Amino acid sequence: MQIKTPLCVALLAALSHSPLAWAQNHESVVYRLSAPTAELADRAFISFHHALLEGQGKEGMVMQLSADEVAKLEAFGFVLTPQPGWADSFHAAHRHSHIQAGITSASGIEGFGCYETLAETQQEVTRLLAQYPDLLRSTKIGESWEKTQGLGGHDLNVLILSKQNGLSDKPKLFIHAAMHAREYATAPTVLAFVKQFLAEYGEDPDSTWVLDHHEVHVLLHMNPDGRVQAEKGLLWRKNTNQAYCGADSEERGVDLNRNFTYSWASTRDGSSSNQCSAVFRGPTAASEPETQAVEGYLRGLFSSRRGELDSDAAPLDTQGMHLDIHSYGRLVLYPWGHTEERAANADQLERLARKMALLNDYTPKQSIGLYETDGTSESVSYGELGIAHFTIELGTDFFEQCDYYENHIRDQNIEVLKYAAKVARAPYQWPMGPEVTGLSLNGESNPQLGPDQTVTLEVWADDARYQTDFDDPAIGNGLQAMRYSLNTPLFDEAAVPVALSPVAGPWSEDHGRGWASFSTEGLEPGRHTLYVQAQNALGHWGPMQAAHLQVGDAGSQNGAPVAQFAYQCRGLLCEFDASDSFDVDGEILEYQWAFSSGAFPGTGANSEYQFRNGGQFPVRLTVVDDQGATGTVEYLLSVSEAEPPKAVAVVRCDSGACEFDGSGSSAAVGELVAYRWQLEGEQYEGAQLTHQFALDGSYDWTLTVEDTQGNSAQISGTQVVVAPPLAEVTVDCQQALCSFDASGSQNRINDYRWTLGDGTVLSGASVQHQYAPGEYQWRLELSGPGGVAEQSGTLNFAAVTEPETDTSSGSGGGALGWLTLMGLLTLGWRRRG
Repeated sequence: MQIKTPLCVALLAALSHSPLAWAQNHESVVYRLSAPTAELADRAFISFHHALLEGQGKEGMVMQLSADEVAKLEAFGFVLTPQPGWADSFHAAHRHSHIQAGITSASGIEGFGCYETLAETQQEVTRLLAQYPDLLRSTKIGESWEKTQGLGGHDLNVLILSKQNGLSDKPKLFIHAAMHAREYATAPTVLAFVKQFLAEYGEDPDSTWVLDHHEVHVLLHMNPDGRVQAEKGLLWRKNTNQAYCGADSEERGVDLNRNFTYSWASTRDGSSSNQCSAVFRGPTAASEPETQAVEGYLRGLFSSRRGELDSDAAPLDTQGMHLDIHSYGRLVLYPWGHTEERAANADQLERLARKMALLNDYTPKQSIGLYETDGTSESVSYGELGIAHFTIELGTDFFEQCDYYENHIRDQNIEVLKYAAKVARAPYQWPMGPEVTGLSLNGESNPQLGPDQTVTLEVWADDARYQTDFDDPAIGNGLQAMRYSLNTPLFDEAAVPVALSPVAGPWSEDHGRGWASFSTEGLEPGRHTLYVQAQNALGHWGPMQAAHLQVGDAGSQNGAPVAQFAYQCRGLLCEFDASDSFDVDGEILEYQWAFSSGAFPGTGANSEYQFRNGGQFPVRLTVVDDQGATGTVEYLLSVSEAEPPKAVAVVRCDSGACEFDGSGSSAAVGELVAYRWQLEGEQYEGAQLTHQFALDGSYDWTLTVEDTQGNSAQISGTQVVVAPPLAEVTVDCQQALCSFDASGSQNRINDYRWTLGDGTVLSGASVQHQYAPGEYQWRLELSGPGGVAEQSGTLNFAAVTEPETDTSSGSGGGALGWLTLMGLLTLGWRRRG
């Protein structure tokens, strides 16, 4: 029986039209790619992103390619293997995924309940506008293609996040998402950022000052008509313009990310004039209403700060940023994409990309592939206006599974968007300076203070805090200064900056701590905001960070908890224990760990963290008590690559007795604390071992050594053992005739020598001898290549007189009978090596 659900039907339709129907209509084939190098694989990933079906990396990409595209890739040395069964596999995998998910969701795209549908997104926006009237407003910037044609369609609405406080000329961040409709995770990630950012106003010091002094403009769905198609399970990329590739074709429309003006149709391979191509650029620049709306809005939002040539730089004091959110690829891309040349602001763009990539653990790089792309969204914001532009490629799939989205995409990229909102004031300047990684006021992050109380401010900063997945490591320029101001942001002309002093010695290192003290005397009761910045030796001030302090009556104070922790590192993996933290007037409810990458892996007293590479890294612990007071401590850890110890073993054998010596082993870090030998199925401890092998043969052995850091090394070998003979003797006496048999002896034997105790000496594995009455000591000596072995024993024979013969029977009498064996004494043996 076949069961069809709406989504299964949609998937069947998707796979019969997009992208697989494109293969049928345009003689394309599905291929698995093998790239000659990882670098070329990364470049192909960018240039052929439109053709991707799944995968990433040197061997993992599957693409839908035309004959022309195949030729281009083969020219770079790619090996392409046709995948005739890919469609069926895709069918089965997605059908199973959706059936497992229950197909029908109470909310969200069917089978992907973590992603709001277009309709649900609009409903959530309506709710947020009502909930945050002083922080959020909406403006219409244009219409989708279908709406301009009277075919239904949608408005393009931009959300503006900013406190309506009368301030003008606020720096602006523009974010747009879902330009390519099949990229499920994009709009939900940005919506989650909007919700969290608004909810943090008044609670989080940084979110509060950014919303007070900046504006964030958000277009959640740039391609809403296409999104409706993608929600049916179609791998839809373009808008739905029916004028191109047939009104009913599922390949119709224009690729909006090849339709922008500045670099439109400026390269040979960066877009296509084929209306059915996934990268069809449209008949003219900005031909589509969606593109026109975004370009017009950007030009109204930002002033032009750059010249007409690609080589013209925007002034370093240019404010504003533009983020284009896509999937997939785990990339942070910056201009240029239409030329191999570096942008005039490349140093600043690259540094900001690396700062953001540290937060989501993505790869930052220039957005150039095997060849150029043209007409992309960077063209108007950076190309025309000089505004810092970045494309962020989320995750690992177009239809990203919810568990991966919720655990590896959403929260990490919310932090990226919050950081972008902060540095939009000076995107070419602040990221070039140090990051403030922590601050405390009397040991707390949000203290309750008295009306006349001395406050000690401590600030931690790091000038080498950026993504290190480039060839060069994260190296800063050294700290030079720190400053703070109270209640007035440091960028405000009315601010009165106060310098901090270094805690230990002069400023010099990339990581450092500064301090200052001030009094709350004269401050009104209530909440106040403190702003801090750090400067490096090149004179660059980094992003501003804030903290709240609450001034109240003397009786309202709550003692701050004390944060402290111990740690142990085994190579790059470090374990942390904060169980010694305490609170004298309450209890600690939460432990917040912050590591050099910005990761927060848990809220328990114990945590662990795997560093990517060796170096010095700040680790900060914040503890929160039952009244909300906090205490903070930060240590600078020196972490080194886990170089394993070296295992060395020497084996010496003599006649089956072998000495195993591991004392030549050594530890790269610390010292060796364990030596474990595995031999004949048994385990032995100790650096040295003596073992007697009973039998000839080849024996496998293993030595494992372990150092104080828990690192181990192992060495194994096979030892050929030639053991002395192992004597096994049986003696069988019938009256005084004895048979001696040593044929069951083991190991290699060259000679058997029998000394029988009455002067007789015989040789051979088996011998016989007739004894006279008496006691005799016999001995067998075995000799072989492994040594000599002996075995001996005692025999005792006595004469017996037979009874007289009964005369009636006619028998003789008084004759001496046979000798009788009176005793066979215990055998003894010994081996000589």
